[in-house]
Amino acid sequence: MSGRFWLYGVLIAFAFSLLGCGEPMEQKKQRLLQEATAHTEKMDYPRALTTLEELLQSMPNLSEVYVQMGRIYIQMRSYRDAIVSFQEAVALDPNAVEAYLQLGYLYLFLK
Repeated sequence: MSGRFWLYGVLIAFAFSLLGCGEPMEQKKQRLLQEATAHTEKMDYPRALTTLEELLQSMPNLSEVYVQMGRIYIQMRSYRDAIVSFQEAVALDPNAVEAYLQLGYLYLFLK
């Protein structure tokens, strides 16, 4: 009988892990944003972008993440990618002032 309860416990734990009942979303967001910032400060831009892309997989509607990605692309001199990121930020949040400003600078710079 105790073997059966153990099996049920394992199955329930597995089900919760599939449902993502681990780290709360806001906590995950803050952790990944901090990691991306740390990578950016170390000029490890590819790792920063990978971290931000991981965040977007679970929270795809964060315009601030696209703004941060745009800033990183500028640092990498990957201006076309920066434009795409800022455009995505504006599409998600029409009030994303920094994204509009950065787009204006990039359009002038690339003219």
